[in-house]
Amino acid sequence: ILDDDTPPTKFYVINDGSPDRTYEYGTTGTALENYSLNTGNTAPRGVASNAVGTRIWVVDENKTIYVYNTSGGLLGSWTAGTLAANATPQGIATNGIDVWIVDSKSDKVFKYADAATRLSGSQNAVSSFSLNSGNTSPTDIVTDGASLWVTNDAVTNKVFKYTVAGSLLGSWTIDAANATPTGITIDPANVSNVWIVDSGTDKVYQYTAAASRTSGSQAAAATFVLAAGNTNPQGIADPPPPTASLSPAAIFASGTTPSAQPVLTEGFARRPFLSADSLQIKTDARQLQYSGRVADLHPLRIVDYAIASKIMHVRIPRSGLSHELDLDRGLLADLALKWYLDG
Repeated sequence: ILDDDTPPTKFYVINDGSPDRTYEYGTTGTALENYSLNTGNTAPRGVASNAVGTRIWVVDENKTIYVYNTSGGLLGSWTAGTLAANATPQGIATNGIDVWIVDSKSDKVFKYADAATRLSGSQNAVSSFSLNSGNTSPTDIVTDGASLWVTNDAVTNKVFKYTVAGSLLGSWTIDAANATPTGITIDPANVSNVWIVDSGTDKVYQYTAAASRTSGSQAAAATFVLAAGNTNPQGIADPPPPTASLSPAAIFASGTTPSAQPVLTEGFARRPFLSADSLQIKTDARQLQYSGRVADLHPLRIVDYAIASKIMHVRIPRSGLSHELDLDRGLLADLALKWYLDG
């Protein structure tokens, strides 16, 4: 389900209050709408969105990840394993495939591989890394699939930047007025600006072109005040509008130009396909070849599609089995479906 607010939603900010709610804001900070979180989601600590703008993840202090559509409808929830009993999750990030959680008790980041499609059960982390010795009060995390940014609330408030493997790239000091940072986000379709929400001033601070910064300090270029009820913000996410992130032109019929563009409904690309007996998806690094009947490949589900981070996540149900292909940081120009998806 794509968000259809007018103007479109630019930011989701979660609030830990009574009741716990999600607030939506436009590009200039105009409050759009708000709605309650699930009854079990009573201590929200971080929020993330996919680049398609169809799904929202909220991590709770109880180590549960709640997954919502963009209207606040609960899609499911799952428990993050590996975390210690006394863990204090503070933020969540996703590239639409994997999920990362930052824990302020252990000062570690935990990676949950392929967890973006999970809606139930539990899952253990496949890896973790310790934060830098100066990053001992982490409050949130965000990713573009290549780097991770972690906010730190200490005497000197900073943003620490890491590779997804955990190597420190650097850190920089944020605006002095942004004294209680509780959430951080970037635009996954245009990784440049950084936005940080503050629970002390109840404002969002914009740091222009700060995504590449790894040292020094930077003042906020702009701010906006949160809505009247959004007085305990705990995380912020920035899904781009659907028109900015969905590019059906990257999916085409082999050797021809599609006569119709794909139709995306609730994140599912619907068939029928052109007549063919094989599916081939290529990148510069990975390739999947499947030969079989068209009927066996119905339906093909596009779980996530991110232009900026060059990620496409495809699930192909066949004969009751689920085959997953992750095309991570391949060139979208090299992506081809021998069947195009005809609405």
